[in-house]
Amino acid sequence: MRDTVHKRVIDEYLLLNIVGSIACADMAKSSHRSLGEGMTVMDRLVIDASRVGNLDLLVAEEDTDCMIVSERVFRHLSTAAYGDILFEELEQA
Repeated sequence: MRDTVHKRVIDEYLLLNIVGSIACADMAKSSHRSLGEGMTVMDRLVIDASRVGNLDLLVAEEDTDCMIVSERVFRHLSTAAYGDILFEELEQA
């Protein structure tokens, strides 16, 4: 982790998974492919916003490689200007 305020790198930390996953992908509109039983690669994730509700942070059960944040969290993190976070806009069904 990089602490840009104190200009240091923190190598010793523990990462806990406290973010829940929700089945929210619209598989008919998403682009995906199978690598075998139970192994799906999402090339383009389209979410069904009605399944997400008002959650601010989650992981799509169908694509656990990325986190989904609400517009409110996106605006907050963008204002903070973290250089290590890449945001991509998701399509909603």
